[in-house]
Amino acid sequence: MDMPTDTSSSGQPDEAVRIREWLGDDALAYLLKKHAGGVSGAKGVRYEDVFAVVQVAESARSKGQACSDVRLEAQVPLCFVDDLCVTDTAVPHRRYFQLKNSPGASWFSGQGSLACDCVQQEQLCRLKGETGTDLVIVTSDRKAAQRLKDTMPDGLKGFTRVMWFPWEVSLPLLCEKWIAEFSALAWLSKHAEPTFHDVVEVLGVLCGAWIRHGGSVTAHQVFEAARSSSPTLIRPLVPDDEAVHALRDDFKVAIAGVENFSYSVVKGFFAWEMRHANGTMTSGVLSHDCFSDQFKALQSRVVKLAPLTFESMEDQLL
Repeated sequence: MDMPTDTSSSGQPDEAVRIREWLGDDALAYLLKKHAGGVSGAKGVRYEDVFAVVQVAESARSKGQACSDVRLEAQVPLCFVDDLCVTDTAVPHRRYFQLKNSPGASWFSGQGSLACDCVQQEQLCRLKGETGTDLVIVTSDRKAAQRLKDTMPDGLKGFTRVMWFPWEVSLPLLCEKWIAEFSALAWLSKHAEPTFHDVVEVLGVLCGAWIRHGGSVTAHQVFEAARSSSPTLIRPLVPDDEAVHALRDDFKVAIAGVENFSYSVVKGFFAWEMRHANGTMTSGVLSHDCFSDQFKALQSRVVKLAPLTFESMEDQLL
């Protein structure tokens, strides 16, 4: 059960009062200082942003519209592992992430160390009644990730894991070098086989939406904000067989009369192909998805044209 955020007679948030009671004054002072430092240092931080939006993309891919169940919170106040918390309220399941974008990450010991933060976070989760909780240490350095795995204190192994996540200052270089690590972003692209350039575009739009929202937000809210700002880049979260129903019967009849013209619905977008008599082929994907007003208007124009040749409707498709 999550604790309320009412204030006590002393004026402090009730959660802070309880943390003092549970863990003592030193732990509370450390948490307040840690959060203040994290918030003030968040400007311009990109590794954390990229990692967060990949969690958004993975939630969208795995849950579709139900990614509204997944809430993300950055720089979580009064937490020892606080860079990002991802909660799936449908399970429920919480993952607390601490990101280390440096090769020197280590566990060490004592107050303020990574090991101590994990121990106290696990204790805090138990005191708060949180169940289904994982602590995840994320590093951009492969050697550091392996070292953290090899040297993890025994007391952490039941609730803590280490993962590697790539980083490059240049987002195009990041996506080009590590395209396989961003498969969820590729899945969100409107293109059936997206290039790393397409993935970079999706990443940039999602990062913008995430940064604009800030604080606590659902994966679906970030996704919808990204789609609203760039509807021609990102797929809708609906299966293609549902998108096919957006094609009007009279529209399908109209284009059926064009010889050697074929079409399909890919990731919610109308994709077409024209095989010419000389053996060449022209193909494309419309800019707007099958649920958009633009596509509805295009269908009306094509029906009115009643095309007999590809050339007579080509301008509508390009």
